[in-house]
Amino acid sequence: MASVQELENLRNEATCSICLEFYTDPVTIDCGHNFCRDCILQCWGTGQESVSCPQCRQQIPQRGVRPNRTLSNMVESVQRLSLNPRLEEVGIQCEEHEEKLKLFCETDQRAICVVCAMSRDHKDHTVIPIKEAAELHKQKLQKALETLQKQLDAMSHCQREEGAAQLEVKRQAEHLRKNIDAEFAKRHQLLTEEQRDLITKLRQQEEAILGQIENN
Repeated sequence: MASVQELENLRNEATCSICLEFYTDPVTIDCGHNFCRDCILQCWGTGQESVSCPQCRQQIPQRGVRPNRTLSNMVESVQRLSLNPRLEEVGIQCEEHEEKLKLFCETDQRAICVVCAMSRDHKDHTVIPIKEAAELHKQKLQKALETLQKQLDAMSHCQREEGAAQLEVKRQAEHLRKNIDAEFAKRHQLLTEEQRDLITKLRQQEEAILGQIENN
């Protein structure tokens, strides 16, 4: 018969860290972590070239996911074990009082039985049904994922705005560069024409002076 810890370990291995349920169509991403296909694709969202693993935060340059058939078979086995009444009873028993773990102590952040809840150790603690605690945890995780997604979207938007600003600066700089080149070209043309006029006048004066000298 499976022990409490063994059954709990099997359940943890068969549970998606995003939805906290047994894997459905499990897939593996580049960092090696596993998720439900729908969970990881929904977590990544759309419109981002680079994404990260929600568990280890490693950057995933490509969105490829690989089906994990071995894990899928293991999940089916764990689900069958969980449906066994005797194993289910063993798996959720309090080791101290041999009562089912139906409650969750929010103060100590662990599952407890009814006897534990009435004991001195948990007398003044906040205790709620374990199913309610699981649902609250799922909601908190979902909100955290939504917040993370918003932050990623905001970063992507800022990057797009920065890219547009850089293009505008380059465009204005190129426009100014062309204006400067055109202005100096005009000035160069004017100076060249003025140079020619001065040289022509100089030659005329030179010829006039030489003519006067010859006549004298």
